[in-house]
Amino acid sequence: MTLKLTAGKEGTYRFSVAARPKAREKFRENNAESFRIEVLKILFIDEHLDWNTAFLRSLVKSSKRFKLSVVTWVPTTGYISIPQRKPWSFPDEGTLLSNYDIVMISDEMILLNKTSIVKSLKYYVRGGGKMLLLADEHSPLLDEESFSALEDVVPIKRISRAKINVSEFYPAVLGNAPLSPLSSVFSQCCANPKDIPPIPCIIGGVGIKSSALILLRVENESKDYPFLVVQDFGEGMSAVVLGFPLWRWKLAGEEQSNLYNRFFSSVFQYLAEDRKGSVVEVVSDRTVYRKGGVVGLKAFV
Repeated sequence: MTLKLTAGKEGTYRFSVAARPKAREKFRENNAESFRIEVLKILFIDEHLDWNTAFLRSLVKSSKRFKLSVVTWVPTTGYISIPQRKPWSFPDEGTLLSNYDIVMISDEMILLNKTSIVKSLKYYVRGGGKMLLLADEHSPLLDEESFSALEDVVPIKRISRAKINVSEFYPAVLGNAPLSPLSSVFSQCCANPKDIPPIPCIIGGVGIKSSALILLRVENESKDYPFLVVQDFGEGMSAVVLGFPLWRWKLAGEEQSNLYNRFFSSVFQYLAEDRKGSVVEVVSDRTVYRKGGVVGLKAFV
């Protein structure tokens, strides 16, 4: 179901969507869902800064909804915050991570070799936190020790030696793509998936856990591959993006640049929303808008 909302004035809105009860349905408490757009605090840890860091910071600056803290590692001083370049240390207690709605990790192997830090991440996720792993050349998903340390709180499992598959991967055509709240992320950009710059790398050698959900797929000439996978763990959720580098979209023109922003905004929104116990999921095609702006809402039952 697709809805259209025209904002009558600027400000914060609370949206409510309800599913019409079926005949003789007695339990109706979870037929409705309300949500409000709020500021999300995101911690991004990236050992090797690249275009992704710059473009994510740019996305956050253009939106009042996101607040991004970036941390990187330098050989001389260790971990520092960006852009202040102040020394930073990972909270050894998972409770301190709860200051962030989402913890996002890209190129990072050193950090995950410390038992106390891995323990904090697991505590954070199971206690209600949201973790997002972005694939990259130095992703912990490619390192056997790091992957094993996190495997019980990520939606994928190792089935062989992890590797980087190189090809031209395009968004899966509608017939092969899963129906999910993020299904429209690619279709809203270009009518033809081939118009989207291909993703050159996908992490292979991994399988999808039975309780995980594949939200998006990509494909090359021979087969399709999971691209975005999520799974609930305790009160929280973990997600992995298996393709990279996504920043190429930002360099390919206005439509593709908007795709990059829409993709990450939608993933952040999906992770941040509490869907437990609800039969209705709602995703908007934008999170910040001005008076008179038309916002597309998709409701999934």
